[in-house]
Amino acid sequence: MKLYTNGTDWVIAADVDDAWLAWTEHSGESREDYEDGWVWDEVGPDEELGIWCDAKGNPCEVDEDGSEIVAKTAAQWAERGRGFLCSTEF
Repeated sequence: MKLYTNGTDWVIAADVDDAWLAWTEHSGESREDYEDGWVWDEVGPDEELGIWCDAKGNPCEVDEDGSEIVAKTAAQWAERGRGFLCSTEF
């Protein structure tokens, strides 16, 4: 699994097509709703990403009680398994 971003959202997927699928599964919308403006780029495995997480280490809202920024490499985040990881919009 690899980490992919569109600049706002991050998903864990096997490839770009799977990144689209992971996003549409999360959002409930279709790929065609986004294709004109979105590109999923693979994040380099050694690139570090800091995400607000709850006490259990799961991505959460910034203002959630006990939340703190957890920094891991893209490869480490990808170990969580396929699906939506986080967004800058919530």
